[in-house]
Amino acid sequence: MIGVWLLFLGSAAVTVAAAAKLSEYGDVIAVRTGLGGMFIGTLLLAAATSLPELLTTINSINQDVPDMAAGNIFGSCMFNMFMLAILDLVNHRGRILRRVALNHALSAGLAVLVGSFAILFILADVDVQIGWVGMDSLVLIALYMGGVRLLNDNPVTQAETALSPEQDEALPSLLHASLGFAAATAILLLVMPWLVRSSAQIADALGVSTGFIGAALVAVVTSLPEMVTTIAAARIGAYDLAIGNLFGSNLFNI
Repeated sequence: MIGVWLLFLGSAAVTVAAAAKLSEYGDVIAVRTGLGGMFIGTLLLAAATSLPELLTTINSINQDVPDMAAGNIFGSCMFNMFMLAILDLVNHRGRILRRVALNHALSAGLAVLVGSFAILFILADVDVQIGWVGMDSLVLIALYMGGVRLLNDNPVTQAETALSPEQDEALPSLLHASLGFAAATAILLLVMPWLVRSSAQIADALGVSTGFIGAALVAVVTSLPEMVTTIAAARIGAYDLAIGNLFGSNLFNI
């Protein structure tokens, strides 16, 4: 059991380090490309930090445990919104939600819309398929792609940050940031299975591996990258990146 705890703590430490680098390089990419923290946070950073949920969900479905898959997805979404509230509470520079409310109205609305349709399809039990794919899945994919298009066309996401010559020289290049972002994402993909597996073994040893508690534990563990990247982004003042990551992760999860 000691070995399981050591594996859990070690993989969690690597996850924290990699997720912190994701925020750092994501902020550089947002500045270098001129796309802005909101767009990069909602799409690029959110997709990278949501990969653990995706892999865990696929693994749960392959093991014929759909309840665990659904619990992981919706539990992660709940935890992300909890993180949003906590971030607003502990920030001493003023209310973050008030500061970025207008910029993120669209991404927040899209997250609510996609989540509402997912709940509707669960309750309605739509049994319409095109080939092997359910109509409900196609609708959710279409909503996500449409949301990406809206965010890309939204003028708010295109705000550029002017840099002084000194700041520009100190900032890593776009290539450096892109390679660093890809490397941090790869590390997350390698480490997260160990983190999830060890947390599941701990839950099993404690007798809470099944039901709501087990699903909630897995959801919290797979949300660790979002939590770390959000805190790291907020600490460097990249609030659009932090909030965009949370709303974008909910969009990507659903």
